[in-house]
Amino acid sequence: PDTAYADSISPREPLAVLEASSGAGLDLWLLPLEGDRKGRPFVETPASESHGSFSADGRLIAYSSDENGLPQIYAKEIGGSGNRFQLTTDGGDQALWSADGKEIFYVGFDRVLRSLPVRNMSPLVVGEPVKLFKLDIPSLSISGNRNYYWPSPDGKRFLVHALVSRENEPGLRVILNWSPPTGA
Repeated sequence: PDTAYADSISPREPLAVLEASSGAGLDLWLLPLEGDRKGRPFVETPASESHGSFSADGRLIAYSSDENGLPQIYAKEIGGSGNRFQLTTDGGDQALWSADGKEIFYVGFDRVLRSLPVRNMSPLVVGEPVKLFKLDIPSLSISGNRNYYWPSPDGKRFLVHALVSRENEPGLRVILNWSPPTGA
């Protein structure tokens, strides 16, 4: 690839998922961090794939793809059969797994952060998305932009890189005593 950005590091083995550009769009590559260190394509299509994120057990990668026109969240197994699962139908980007692997967070096109509860890992089965809160971020599109949020290890707090649109508005907003919706 012409340009590559590291998206995520496997918690299981010395392996990175890269977002790579070869001129035609973005694809996901796997890069061993030991040994020969030669990258190999992981998801390579005419569409753009971005924002790869390893699952907590390192066996799956969640990512965005615009292969059907509207970017959606998918997950794909790294080894074995390489099964692929479409996780959203109403659009989404910037998927990140929770540290315990029980949720996949993503941003909808209404800029609302959502959580997909993971019901089963093998095969991957997720529940209905749960809306968490609106983010003050730019419009989403498949691009090389990094994630605008990061979940805490317990998945109950988020660090958000938000837009500041008013001169008098503080650049950092702290929300206290927020708790996720019940049933999440």
